[in-house]
Amino acid sequence: MKKITDERLKILQFENFKIAFVIENLTILILLAYKVIKNPNNFSEILSFSNPLWFAFMIGIITFSIISQNVTAPMEDKPKASWVKVALILFLVILVSSSFFLAIIRPLNFLLSLICGSSLSLIIIAIYIYHNHFRL
Repeated sequence: MKKITDERLKILQFENFKIAFVIENLTILILLAYKVIKNPNNFSEILSFSNPLWFAFMIGIITFSIISQNVTAPMEDKPKASWVKVALILFLVILVSSSFFLAIIRPLNFLLSLICGSSLSLIIIAIYIYHNHFRL
């Protein structure tokens, strides 16, 4: 297979990838919706990570959102944020808000909500730092 050198063909190839990604995710969503309509009592089982369709959909969306950071960050024309702002303020805000939300859902498991909130905060901080890397 030859390497594509024409810019128009590269753009067309990227559009083809986007179309294939959209069709793939729409198919997965339609299959998940069909399972929910067919068995409305097992809604929590269908939207769990034990369901391979839901797992494939989430992995695809998360991968796409992380990979697209190198395109969206330079287009925003924002300056790079300082490490203090990224590490401290954003981490604390996400930790408190996600732990509070999880503590409302499961009030007896406060330690579990703190652990889940901190892991969610670390993931979001890592994505934000990666996004901040591509800013001008």
